[in-house]
Amino acid sequence: MKQTKRTNTNVHAQERRLHETITDFAKERNMPQTLASLEFALQHHKGQYRSGGDHLPYICHPMTVAVQAIALGFDDDGIVAACLLHDVIEDCNVTEQELPVEEDVRLVVRLLTRDRKTGYTEAGRSKYYSAIAENPAAVIVKLLDRSSNVSDMATGFPYEKIMHYLEETHRWIYPLFEKAEEYYPEKQAQLLLLKYHMDSIENTIDRFEEPEKDGKTKETA
Repeated sequence: MKQTKRTNTNVHAQERRLHETITDFAKERNMPQTLASLEFALQHHKGQYRSGGDHLPYICHPMTVAVQAIALGFDDDGIVAACLLHDVIEDCNVTEQELPVEEDVRLVVRLLTRDRKTGYTEAGRSKYYSAIAENPAAVIVKLLDRSSNVSDMATGFPYEKIMHYLEETHRWIYPLFEKAEEYYPEKQAQLLLLKYHMDSIENTIDRFEEPEKDGKTKETA
């Protein structure tokens, strides 16, 4: 799809704003892993774009996930760094050893990386999400990642993939909220807000899929 000048301007402004927000926060809080991960992700996601016609640079996705983490108070240096790096092994042909972070953050990124051969099989999904559930930081990054993806799926996913993605979200992602509440009991409000965001998008899609009949309002989950 051909991009208009205005759209390109907005896209670049969004990318710049995200970059500035993360950089300013990380410098103020002395977060060296976040700063290093930001530049690493920028370098390795260069030339990649999100699915769909908006031609949004892919780097906007991990940066959005990182800003979500900061905004919701999950602003540990390791968590924000993992948000920025969560797709680089899977999508950028880099190794875990190349990541500019400490071993605990490398572990989180490793857990968030699907096996290309088995990661989308039933057994592969079970193994993948079970391992994530055992690591508090990986749980949070995965929830933030899925929140971002659910927000963007209408611009890049065909209808069938949206339905499949929501089914996977219910089966594998929602149980992670229970683990997150165990790991971060002080973040109940933030986690509730995150889940409400995903619920509201799903309920909107449900409403379009099954419109009101006979003037009756369809109850939401």
